[in-house]
Amino acid sequence: MPVDLYNGTSRLAVDAVNVKLPATIVQAMFLKDDQLYRIDEDGRPVEHDLPVDLATLDPTALAVSPATKPIVVRDGTDRIVNVSVDGEDRPDIEGPDLAAPSVDKFGNTWTSGGTNDLRVLPASGTEVTVPAEWLGGRKVLSVSVSPEGARIAIVSHAPSGTQVQVAGIVRNDDDVPVGLAPPLTVAGPVDGVEEARWSGLTTLSLLTRDRDGVSGVWTAGVGGQPGAGGQSRQLPGLTDVQQLAAGVTDRGLLVVTKDGDLEHEETGVWQPLVEDVDLVAYPG
Repeated sequence: MPVDLYNGTSRLAVDAVNVKLPATIVQAMFLKDDQLYRIDEDGRPVEHDLPVDLATLDPTALAVSPATKPIVVRDGTDRIVNVSVDGEDRPDIEGPDLAAPSVDKFGNTWTSGGTNDLRVLPASGTEVTVPAEWLGGRKVLSVSVSPEGARIAIVSHAPSGTQVQVAGIVRNDDDVPVGLAPPLTVAGPVDGVEEARWSGLTTLSLLTRDRDGVSGVWTAGVGGQPGAGGQSRQLPGLTDVQQLAAGVTDRGLLVVTKDGDLEHEETGVWQPLVEDVDLVAYPG
């Protein structure tokens, strides 16, 4: 998008600058029969060359670092494990009702925490808590860090309803998160949100579910941007989605249905890719 600079009413003549915007650059991965696969540039599944031992785990969520490692899974609902590390000394996070993890560009693994905070496992392996007083009294359902690592999207629930909020991330000199900025509430008209993932620099993809268990897939703008992608809109075609994966990429959305079908969204049409899939994730 072009930007014009002015000094008063005089337009300034400046040289054009090519800005490389943040994007999801690593391929999406999925889990099938305890084996990890990646989706290549042609949309074909390729067995991942990193040995990952899941024999003793019950994977219920998958997250991949934009830097390829770490690869983490949620084991049941009360443990998140770095499976790209061999042996019994794998770094992990333990606690009740942990949200599906998100791994940022610095290798930090994010999930939900207790009251008023999030839990983060840095690449160093020493867990930290990130305070967020505005989450007080709310159950965190989903966390997703943006590709540039400066923002986080959080879905939380309370008796008053579900909220989707985006906040800036405050980090120390080692890029370890130490706090969050005040949040911006987005996707206000969308009810029953379970999961939010970044699908553009100013766009989130949302997975919703109503009281009858019928799912919906939406996109919602961040920051109130008008025009394309700025307003919440529902994507037609699927009502049995179990999991959603999105990235800041032109590859489109990926979903896993109730029957284990991995499907790819392209210009509003869902195309089947692989059957009997357990989990899917874009990096982030």
